[in-house]
This record gives sequence, C-alpha cells and structure tokens, in this order.
Amino acid sequence: MYQKMVHHKVEKQQYICNNKCCSKSSFILDYTYNACKPEIKNKIIPMTSNGSGIRDISRVLKISTTTVMNCISFN
Repeated sequence: MYQKMVHHKVEKQQYICNNKCCSKSSFILDYTYNACKPEIKNKIIPMTSNGSGIRDISRVLKISTTTVMNCISFN
C-alpha cells in the first residue's frame, strides 16, 4: 500500500508507504543507477565472502569501485 509523492529532479516518482511496519517511509520503484538498488547492495557482501575482488564485483554488478568499497567498509 503506497501513494504517489513528488517527482525528483531526474523525473523519478517517489512513493510514500502507508504501512506502519515498513522500515522506510518513502521509496522509488525505478532507480536510475544500479548502485541505488537494494538488491545490488545485498549482493556485494556475499560476493566478497566468495573471494571476488572489488574490481570484479564492480564489473559484474555494473557499479563503481568506490561504491563497492563504501559498502564493504560500512558493513
């Protein structure tokens, strides 16, 4: 259950979640950049555990090496 909110600068529709159990109050369905997608960030840690390097991960997921480094250092 969600309702439409405002448009972003890059013409992306943002939605507000009406469910009180949600961890986020707003979200975007169609991201411009792959690094913003939650499922991409959830793939980084298992890939590092399996021995993939930073450049390998960034090439496979089509994101920046800086994004991979930030995600690894954050976790």
